[in-house]
Amino acid sequence: MVKHRGSRKGKKRCVRRTRRNRRIRGGDDPEKPVKVFENPTQVSDLVTAIRTIDKQEVENILKENSNTAKGVEYNGSLYLPLVYAVIKADTVNSDPKRKKDIMEIIEKLINAGAHPNIGNMYDTPLFLAITSGNRELVNFLIEKSREKSQNLVLDDQSKNYIKSLPEEYEYTQFLKTRFKDMF
Repeated sequence: MVKHRGSRKGKKRCVRRTRRNRRIRGGDDPEKPVKVFENPTQVSDLVTAIRTIDKQEVENILKENSNTAKGVEYNGSLYLPLVYAVIKADTVNSDPKRKKDIMEIIEKLINAGAHPNIGNMYDTPLFLAITSGNRELVNFLIEKSREKSQNLVLDDQSKNYIKSLPEEYEYTQFLKTRFKDMF
């Protein structure tokens, strides 16, 4: 249901209501990374396709609406497909075909506008990749972000995590050299 109400300046603002009569307001800034959609089931379908590693379904959903890759805010919660894809990538390390498929899905999400620095609550996709210990995934996120000219910045949580790792670990040295300009 769509209702139009006039604001104080005479502009009409569109307020959408869900079946349960909860208000969802559309944002005005097209550059805002997380948008509110009329149909949050698109993101739900995308997350389901990611969890089952269905590349064709992911591609179909992104063709229909590429903004779906950026995520959705619905009823006060953020649903970000890239977070689910990074978590899934960490769980399929033993199967090379599934690993290749999930990396292709992550690439499609980033190409469609998902950003590794935008996460829900405390976990960004980049932080999840760092804490998983998966070098390939960390490198992949960094390289794809650079290709898309996305500004990749370590948040305080990621910096503190890297600083807390023992210096003698090879993975610690890998992370510090990869992010040396961010410390």
